[in-house]
This record gives sequence, C-alpha cells and structure tokens, in this order.
Amino acid sequence: MKNDITLRDYQVEAIDFINNNEGKLVLAMCPSSGKTETIIYYLNQLYKTNPNIKALILPHSTNVLLNNFYERLDSRNVDFTYSNNATLDVNVHVILPQNHAKINDQYDIIIIDEAHENYFAKMIQNIIVKTKVEKQILLTGTPYQFVGNNGFKMHFVALSDLDSSLIPKLRVDILESDYDWNGNYNQSNELKLNFDFKDESTTNSLKTTFDFILARNKSKKIEKTIIVCRNIKQSNSVKNYLTNIGLASEISNSENDKDSSKISDFKKNKFNILIVVNRARLGYDDIDLINLVDISGTLNPNIIYQMFARLLRGSNDTNKYYIRMTSKDDNLLNSEISTSVALMLTHRDYIENFNGKSFNSNEIIINPSFFNKNKNLSKDGLLSNPRGNSSKRLLIETDDVISFYKGVISEKEKYVGIYKFCNVSDVLNKLKNKRIHTLESCKAIALKYETRFAWQKGDCASYGYAKLNLILDECCKHMKVMRLFYTLESCRAIALKYKTRTSWQNGDVNSYSASCRNGWYEECCKHMEIRLINHTLESCKESALKYNVKEEWKKGDSKSYGASRVNGWYDECTKHMETLSIKHTLESCKEIALKYKIRQEWVKGDINSYSSAYRYGWLDECCKHMVGIRMNHTLESCKESALKYSTKAEWKKADPKSYGASKFRGWYDECTKHIEKKYTLESCKESALKHKTKYEWRIADVNSYSASCRNGWYEECCKHMESKRVK
Repeated sequence: MKNDITLRDYQVEAIDFINNNEGKLVLAMCPSSGKTETIIYYLNQLYKTNPNIKALILPHSTNVLLNNFYERLDSRNVDFTYSNNATLDVNVHVILPQNHAKINDQYDIIIIDEAHENYFAKMIQNIIVKTKVEKQILLTGTPYQFVGNNGFKMHFVALSDLDSSLIPKLRVDILESDYDWNGNYNQSNELKLNFDFKDESTTNSLKTTFDFILARNKSKKIEKTIIVCRNIKQSNSVKNYLTNIGLASEISNSENDKDSSKISDFKKNKFNILIVVNRARLGYDDIDLINLVDISGTLNPNIIYQMFARLLRGSNDTNKYYIRMTSKDDNLLNSEISTSVALMLTHRDYIENFNGKSFNSNEIIINPSFFNKNKNLSKDGLLSNPRGNSSKRLLIETDDVISFYKGVISEKEKYVGIYKFCNVSDVLNKLKNKRIHTLESCKAIALKYETRFAWQKGDCASYGYAKLNLILDECCKHMKVMRLFYTLESCRAIALKYKTRTSWQNGDVNSYSASCRNGWYEECCKHMEIRLINHTLESCKESALKYNVKEEWKKGDSKSYGASRVNGWYDECTKHMETLSIKHTLESCKEIALKYKIRQEWVKGDINSYSSAYRYGWLDECCKHMVGIRMNHTLESCKESALKYSTKAEWKKADPKSYGASKFRGWYDECTKHIEKKYTLESCKESALKHKTKYEWRIADVNSYSASCRNGWYEECCKHMESKRVK
C-alpha cells in the first residue's frame, strides 16, 4: 500500500533550503532523518509546478542502495514517473553511476546519494558534464569532504535535532581484541588491507565478543547481527568459527556476492548473522538489525559514525548495540578517542565544523607520526609501548575531544577484557548541555586574551563559534595586532620587487595571499611576465619538430605534448616522428616466445609482444613449448583426474588445479560421484545420538558436527538433545 509523505519541521526547512538556492547544494542530514523522503517530496512538489521536469538520481554504486531508493519511491504516492531504465522517457531516472554509458538525456537536477564517497570521482564528474545539469543536490550523512569548501552551499540536520522518541536506545561498547593492530594503519586511519589476520586471533576475539553478547542477552540467542571485517581472509575465518560453534551465517564480499543478493536476503530475515567486507556500512536500512560487531580495526571517525548509524532505525523502546574491538594493548585509547570523535558528530555544532581531521580548520589534530611504524617516541603525546612495539596516539591535541566512556568493573563482565560503554542518549544530553555561545559570551571570553592565537589555544570552542558566525573581528577589537594588515598599495609595492607570480608567492606569501583574498591579484601582477603559453596547433607543431620520437617530445616539452593530446592535434604533430611501437603478428609473437622457457620470463623480457598475443588470443599457441603451461581444464580432464583418488581431500591435495577448476565451474559434484561421502545424514545422526548436548557433540566429534551444519542437518540431528546451552 502506498502512503503520502508527511514532513517534519526540519524536513520542511531542508526543502526551503533547496528551493531558495541554486548550484551545488549539500543536504547533510543524519541517518534516520529521512533524506530520501525529503527528496521524493521535493521532486513531487517540483513536478506539480513543472510537469516536464527531468531529474537524475545517482545512488551509491551498489544494487542494495539502488533498490533501497527505488523501494522508497514505490512505497509513496507520487505524481511523477520514474524508472531505473535510462532509455524510458520518464521524469526521474534512478541509475547506478557505473551505467553512465546508458545516460544520454539532459537533466534539470542531479541528485547524488552518499556524495561524500563518490561526488569527486571522475565518473560522477563526467556524468555532470555530459548531462549539462546546473542544480546539483548532494545527499550525505558525513559531509566532511565539503566542510570549509566555499564552492558548496550546505544545510545541516544532526541527530541532536531529532525527536528523541525517533531514536532507538543505542549502546556503543568497546572490547579488547586479540589482534595487534598498533602501527598498521594507512593515511585514512584504516587498517592496512594486507594486515595478516591470524585464525587464532580471530577465534579468541570472537569468543570474547559472543561470550559478551550471550552474557548480556537473557534469551541466550544471537539476535540479528552484522559482523564487519577488513578483508576476505578475515571474513572466511569468522565464518569458520561461527560454523564450528553451531551458528549459521552468510558472507557478502566482492568475490562471493557480486550482486549483493546475500544482503537482500539478510534484510528479508532469511538468516540472522551476516559477515561483510566493505559493505552495509553506507545507507543500509534495516529496522530489525540489533547488533553490529566491528572487527575491521578502523580508527576513521566518519566510518565509525556511519556504522553505528546503521542501528539508528526503529523506536525508542528498542535496545541496540554497536560493538567495537580495539587493538590488543590499546593503552593510548586510540579506539576510544576515534569513537568519541564519531559520537560528537551526532551534534550540529560539531558535524558543521568537522573536516575529517579536526573541528577547527586551523588546527590539525591528526598525529603525522601515527602512521610511521617502529619509531618509539616519548614526547608530544607519543608513548613507547613497554613491549617495544610501536604504539602511538592518533591525536596530538585531545582537548577538543569529549570522552563519553564509562568503565565497567563488575565481576560478571571482567572476563571479556577491556570493556567500556556509553549510551548515545547520554552523549546527546551531554552535548546539548554544553555551553551555547553568544556574541556577549564570546566577547567576555575574548577579553581574557591578548592575541587571537592565545584565544584560539585557550578556548577553541568559543573562538570557533566567533569565527563561524563572523563576529571574530568584533570580539578581538581590544587585542594586539600580531600581523601586518595589507592594503592595495602595500601589496603593489611588494609585488614590484618580483618578475613573476611564482617568485612573489615564494618570496612573500603573506602579501601574495592578501592580494588574492581581497581581489587585488591581477592589478598587482600587471607588470609581471606571463609565462603561461596558450598552445596553438602551430606552436605544438613547432615544438614537436624538435624531436624524432614521441616519447622524447613527451619528456622534453610535456605541456605542448599534453595540449596536442587534449585538442586532438597529436597525430598531425607527430607525422614526422619514428614509430617505435611494432605491430606484432602471430608469427612474430611465436618467434619471440621461443626465446623464453616460461610465461613469466616472456612478460619481463618483452611485454609488448606478450600483450599482443594475449590481446588477440594467441597466448596458448605461442606458449606450447613452455614449461608449466597453464592447462585449460575441461569437464573430461577434471573427471579423469578425480578418478585417481578415493577421497575428495586426496584429490584436492594431489591435484589442486583440476580440483579448483571443478569447484569454480560447477562440475565438482559430477566429478566426485564415485567418491563415497564420508558424512551422510545417517552417520551424523548416529554420531549425535551418543551425546546429550550440542556442546558435548561438538567437542567429541567436531567433523560430523560441522558436516551437519554445512549440509543443513543440524536441527534434525539435535532433536533428542537438551535445549539448554552449556557455557
């Protein structure tokens, strides 16, 4: 049944913002604030005044988010027409960005969902140019990419602006893992992808987590849960652990779930535990989700915010949990600090000012040394790990960061390691009760300081408010002027000392910046040499004639070379040059290949001929003489190989290539028909009957136990067992 949209006050304000502004508009609305409904309502109102309106909606590049947007459209009463087929003549197209080749219309409006992730991507920018759209509406819950950028107009709706009855009771927990993540982070505060997740560490960490969840849950059941992993190896290890303890789960990653069907099934409650890698962190909307377990190791506040926001769907009578695992021995509280920063983004005062690194554009709080492994420093907030490992604090200055965490030392929870928690409702209350600055309060605070720099250091919150609200000059009237105020005349006088703009910038950056800031730049630079060359076809030809080969021209005069490529003059400019590339034939590729014994040597020795052979399908023919040539497995060859072995394990060990090919191409069952199954439903039942509880069965005969889980016989085998769980 389709419903009408009833707007809340803050959604009406968002629509007023869109109606009253043109250009690049950022709608920074927190999760659960109804971004999608706001946009649908806006489009419907727009259609009523202009029935010929054309709008393009670009969801984030997954089918799950496209379907989510489309389902919202289907559930609402709207007057405009819409489709996810770009060839249909409708008012609104909902198209994934990767299908840009199908987008050929011109549009009045473009709407980009999860814009912080993909707006600046070349693909999105090309679509904007191609569709010749002027009004751009950017939807995001974490607008750090746009904060401080004057090219965008922004409207904010924070979690603190919402009615508390619309927000579930969310608790954010921190547990200690068995992973040593210290010193293994990239510049985005994400754990490096090549981190080696040991199976033993995964098992120990998950045991801690699930013991903790079960201890807290009176029903002793695992409610609907997402487990976020960093890479595919870790996700497979998680899956194995859950199977071994009798918990059914599914994995969704780029290898096994290309169309995100597992996520769709999870959303439809077909199973209770979903393991993901780089998925379900953005825009996933599931009111039934109760737990999100984060073992990805991220210290990026924006990603942490997006993850716990997945749990902000539902009513205030629902308890939900975001569980974060820290590094082993996180004695500098990096996980607590980054999570606290993420929690601060629930309040408008902070999300309006957070640029991804700090709450004040003049003070970067990310510690540059945090990313350097094995440098044991002991000053400026960097402490050496007692065990000799690199343990560094993420933030140099933590005065801006509010800690919300409480420690719990109860006997019941001691065994789970470091354990801290906070409630999001308490976070919002604490942030709301913080001092709200006014012009008068800022003036009073500013009077305590002699310089702006001292005020910024002493009370950055009031300084930031004054700067944001353009009352800084009024508050600082009494202060000493620590820098020279440049005028047009003084900038001109300084500029006259330099012959070029670059030399002026290098020689006196302050006066140079003042001229840019005040619009005097061109006037001050009138006397200077202009070294920028507007390349023409003739100038590019003249430059090209100095060189005999294209590569030399590219190295010798990259600017004219580049101009010729951009303007389509390249072929004309290089007519006289030698052609160094050779057009290979089958015969020439065969002749060259004979010089090498293996393909890898050929790749290294002559990549051009190898690439030609690969491109034209001659590779196998050219490599016939080589050692270790890769076999193109067929059903017959796999069957022939499998017949040599009496068990699947023997086949896998002795001939992993044919075994793998059979699995990959779906021939596995046919190839192993002759092999007697080691575990059947009957054998698993027989094994299970020897035990009174599931736990005893798993400990005594883990192989038949796992086979029953794997084949879906688990419940049938355990019918006779006691229902209680043994801790």
